[in-house]
Amino acid sequence: MKQYFKYGVGLILPLALVCAVLWWLYGIFANLTMTFLPATMVYHWWFTVIVLAGIVIAIILIGMIFSLIKPLRWIKEQVEKYIIKRIPIVSTIYNFGKEVSSSFVTDIKEGGNFPIVEIETGIGKMLGVLTDEEHNIVFVISAPIPSSGFIIKTDKYKKLDMDLVDNIQINASLGKVKGNKWK
Repeated sequence: MKQYFKYGVGLILPLALVCAVLWWLYGIFANLTMTFLPATMVYHWWFTVIVLAGIVIAIILIGMIFSLIKPLRWIKEQVEKYIIKRIPIVSTIYNFGKEVSSSFVTDIKEGGNFPIVEIETGIGKMLGVLTDEEHNIVFVISAPIPSSGFIIKTDKYKKLDMDLVDNIQINASLGKVKGNKWK
């Protein structure tokens, strides 16, 4: 009975999390839609889908226009260089946003995959993600929640033949899954 319960939880929990996140996002975009909807119109659920599709199309068009038209890229670089970088608070916020977006946008096939490293400490060896190789910043994932952990600045690490997904699976499963990948 216990085995079937665990199996059922293993099947239902990921689906429930996906549904919860999608419902949350739908709520955000529904509120956004109602904000801009004229008071004389009656709200329908599919208005939100149209708004979301419009936002996605607009983002794609902006990305396409700025990547294909060189003068626009030049103008963007000049605005960054002479306006944004010269205003301290704006520069800080802009750089933070740029770093966050680049971490999401980077394609793994184009070098966006973070190397997994092994760190030797006084209590043993730990797995970490080398997030900034230039400054030797390593993020050590905490089990069982991969989004929590701590950051270490060290140059004493050994790169492993493992990818980020393997590292997350090892930590989230408390070493039960893919533990053989850590050699």
